[in-house]
Amino acid sequence: MGDKLQGRLNQSVIVENRPGGNAFIGTEYVAKAPADGYTLLLAGMTTHAAAPALYKKLPYDPVKDFAPITNVIDSPIVVVVHPDVPANNLKELVAYAKANPGKLNYGSAGVGNTLHLAGEVFQSVTGTRLTHVPYKGASQALGDLMGGRIQVMFDLPQTPLPQIQAGRLKALAITGKERLAILPNVPTAAEAGFPDYRFATWIGLVAPAGTPAPSSRNCTRKS
Repeated sequence: MGDKLQGRLNQSVIVENRPGGNAFIGTEYVAKAPADGYTLLLAGMTTHAAAPALYKKLPYDPVKDFAPITNVIDSPIVVVVHPDVPANNLKELVAYAKANPGKLNYGSAGVGNTLHLAGEVFQSVTGTRLTHVPYKGASQALGDLMGGRIQVMFDLPQTPLPQIQAGRLKALAITGKERLAILPNVPTAAEAGFPDYRFATWIGLVAPAGTPAPSSRNCTRKS
């Protein structure tokens, strides 16, 4: 997205990753940045929907501290497992998890993160018990999934896509209403026998509150 914005805006766009703190670090940074249209945030369900419901105090106000610009993506979650997990579909995963409560570890980008919540919803719907392992970021969790140190992840499809396509991870189901073009052979959770397991997340572009409207509109047109 940074590269495309750079081309359309005809000026340099620097992507500055500020991981950690369940994405609160980067979010707070943008909330306190000058409202000049030069500092933007890719905000998500974790920071602007889940966090206010889960935490009594946040280092930012998800409504008052930001000016919304545009929605960037709406995405389901993909259920992925390490190849050593004896499950090739969602029913087999649920059966194995029920037979081995707490044995399967699933990673996420932190407590209260979207990926964590997707795992909690999975357990609630299927009656299983997994062990949650929070990381500082999703990439670290994915690395441990690849290495077999955790066995399951509930992730945005684009993140583990190369590993899935290379056969290094198994994708068992998509939590959306329909299959994805990038993973046409992966069934939806409903197709796999779990119609109540529906989960989606979103990512949007926001600016610090008080950013001039022309700057926001310009980004909206170019996004």
